[in-house]
Formats: sequence, C-alpha cells, structure tokens
Amino acid sequence: MDAIAKLYAFLNKQFEVGFSNLLATSGKDLDGNTTLNFKAHDGEILIFIVSETEISIPPAPPLVEGVKASAVLGDNTFTAMSEGIVGNSIALIFDGILSVSAVVDAWNLANASNMVEFTGSGDTVPLAETITLSGGIDEVPAEEPLAE
Repeated sequence: MDAIAKLYAFLNKQFEVGFSNLLATSGKDLDGNTTLNFKAHDGEILIFIVSETEISIPPAPPLVEGVKASAVLGDNTFTAMSEGIVGNSIALIFDGILSVSAVVDAWNLANASNMVEFTGSGDTVPLAETITLSGGIDEVPAEEPLAE
C-alpha cells in the first residue's frame, strides 16, 4: 500500500470522516518516509509523515510568546492584562477630574475581556487627554534560523 493510501485508511478509521484534501506530498526522504500535507475541514493544515511501519505527526514549531501592550503617562505605566494585539485597542480617556484608579476601574468594568493594570499612583489626576496602549504582539511561531 503506498503512503497516501495508507494515510487515508488511517485517517478515515481514526476520525470516521472522509479526508480527501491532499495539498502536497513529498518524495521519499533518505529514511524512506513520505511527508503529506492535508487541509482539514476547518481549514487547518495537517502534516503527517508516513513510513513503511508507522504514521507520525511532526512536532509543532516553537512559539515566541506574545507581548502585552503598554503606555506611560507621567509616573504611571499602563499594561494590558492579556498578551497580544487586543491590548492595542485600550484607550484610556482622562478628563482632568477623575483619578488614574477611577479611569482604569471604569475601563475594566466596561471591558472585562480586555482589562488594563497600572503601576504608579492611583490618586494622580492627569490633565485631559486620551492614551492608547500599543506594542502588543500575538504569540507567533519562532523563525527558523537561516542556514549558513
């Protein structure tokens, strides 16, 4: 049984669904393995390595952790509580009347899925201005080092 037929039989037995979206296949490598790339029904790309004796899934690439968005206003540093680009949408509106604590508390109450924290003095009353957090980055696959 060739590698593709072997993998189709395995997938259909394991998942009881029809896999028919083969995207790419490699020739045999030095160890006699064939790599097959499939597109699943949800759009995810699945990679399998098929040898004469087994079917394996290669390990996922390492990830670079996400970065939290932040901003500085006077002696206060504001940081998104979640990593990623979602924090880049945090806009704190100071009116020259409410304290830092009051503005942060109001934001967090209204935006429970995108909260912000701060270091510094919560009693400070900044002048009227809006600050928007920035620099948030989602978790991404690490870059493979370039071969020399």
